[in-house]
Amino acid sequence: MKKTRKGFALLCGLLLSLGLMSCSESTEISLQEVHEQMKTAYGENYLPSMAYDSQVLETIYGIQPGWVEEFIAEGPAISVQVDTFIAIKATQGNAQQVKDALETYRTESIETNFNYPMNLPKIEQSQVVQIGDYVFYLMLGAYYEGDSAEEEAEFYQQQTQIGLDVLQQYE
Repeated sequence: MKKTRKGFALLCGLLLSLGLMSCSESTEISLQEVHEQMKTAYGENYLPSMAYDSQVLETIYGIQPGWVEEFIAEGPAISVQVDTFIAIKATQGNAQQVKDALETYRTESIETNFNYPMNLPKIEQSQVVQIGDYVFYLMLGAYYEGDSAEEEAEFYQQQTQIGLDVLQQYE
């Protein structure tokens, strides 16, 4: 009888462990689907106009090719504009490095935005989001046309929230 209880307890523990492992696995996210949802959510205010390749990711954003399994990255064709969308599926164990590289880029962009200071409020509201092995960089949306600094910051926060709302369904 004791062996039966121990065996049953062991079996229950094993099943519980397997259940927890399957819950903790990263969900597959289609980067193409996320990209399309972003473009739909922003509509005519989805402004990135140039695809970036892996060399741009490495040179500008500091993301090593070995960290990336798959990506979609777009940014401005002209440097006056800053709208950028980056979606990366990191190779196993490298999502934190990708996130750190994008956070470093974001911080440096805020600290060194000398050429076009009118973009600083939008850059300040950009976001880096990690969902499992996926990392996203969002700097998207319409441009503010008023003259209140407080309203401008709130406006760009709302613009970024559009993209965050798209990503929320994947969390």
